[in-house]
Amino acid sequence: MLPEWQNGLYFVRRSPVHSLFEQTMIRADILLGSLRFLGKFPLKHHYKFSKIFSWLLSSVMHYRKDVVYINLSRAFPELSCQEIDQLARDFYLHFGEIISEAIWFAGSTPAKIRKEDICTIINPEVLAKAYDKASNVMILTSHTGNWELTGGLRYYNPKPELDYVFNENHISIVYKQQSSKVWDEVLKKTRSTPVENYQGLVESKQILRYALEHSQSKKIYIFINDQRPYGTGTEIGEFMHQKTSGMAASIKLASKLHMSVLFSKMVRTRQGHYEITYVPLADDAHEYQTETLLKKYFDELEKELHQTPANYLWSHKRWK
Repeated sequence: MLPEWQNGLYFVRRSPVHSLFEQTMIRADILLGSLRFLGKFPLKHHYKFSKIFSWLLSSVMHYRKDVVYINLSRAFPELSCQEIDQLARDFYLHFGEIISEAIWFAGSTPAKIRKEDICTIINPEVLAKAYDKASNVMILTSHTGNWELTGGLRYYNPKPELDYVFNENHISIVYKQQSSKVWDEVLKKTRSTPVENYQGLVESKQILRYALEHSQSKKIYIFINDQRPYGTGTEIGEFMHQKTSGMAASIKLASKLHMSVLFSKMVRTRQGHYEITYVPLADDAHEYQTETLLKKYFDELEKELHQTPANYLWSHKRWK
């Protein structure tokens, strides 16, 4: 950018777009720095504030309370009003802990993750086997447990003697860009905090191009696949007693590249600890109809929700 002469001085005129980008990055760096500072404290200290977060969301802000109650009432028609009330309270407590854990995760390191033992993978050999045999692996997750901890996947191995055959560079996490550019920058960095200079976050609109460009490299793609489709979606019948359509892009991509497909179940077993279990859905997605695999995914998710009903993001507008 060439300097301009004005009133006897040279100055550089900065474009509005350039200035806006700089402002976004400065705000993101300030927010990120604050989160990483707070994240240095032990996890048990963060849980002291989780009930405050829950109270603020539930009783002060009434955050999506109508959505939560509608979703729970329709998903569990067999429950009484009192049971729905209790389930809603349990959800908000869970939501408060998710926020506390996400703040802690922003200052995490591989050693810190292993020391806190926040997550255990019950059957890592299932993922290792799928990765060994298939061209690529597609892991379909959901908004159960704490999905913000996905970036630490490589460090949740409970068996040191059973090391994975892949490293951080083989894992690609697909995400949807946030409407706020500041929060988008912050979340991209906090979700990949344990891995220095991580390059595996891929925006959902870019995933097809990314996968084709890396088709010769064996990868593990992680999709959160339970959101409401951006368009019409693919009908899968009923899910939690409601007519449901799902996003099929992940499965179509898996089919195109002959990927193995796993369902990832994430359950809270106690405060400060989750368990991940992998459920094989297909050795080769190309051998299945898209609707069949998508239905298998939602069937597994429904089983999980009946086992741990508060362990889900019920504030999410999943159904129209």
